Amino acid sequence: MLSALAASLWALGGAIVAMSNTRYHGVFAVWLFIPSAFIIIPWLGYDHGIWATLAALIAVGSMLRWPLYYVGKYLQSKVTGQAFSWPDWRPYKGDKG
Repeated sequence: MLSALAASLWALGGAIVAMSNTRYHGVFAVWLFIPSAFIIIPWLGYDHGIWATLAALIAVGSMLRWPLYYVGKYLQSKVTGQAFSWPDWRPYKGDKG
């Protein structure tokens, strides 16, 4: 039951970050939400079974689709040797910070 609460809080935190007016969405996704998903999803699967695990994986893929997309493109570039550049996460091109 505690794993379901942790997964719910994870989803709520992700929704709050997504709705917030910040330019650091990618930072939160990469350093907070993706690593914590590697802990919460197996724990949820251990407590509630395969269907809860699949639902959590779909939720993670939906909420973190662009960071996961760019991590996948980065890994693909390492395997194939193609050039890769991270996207400009700044909302305005003239923003210096």
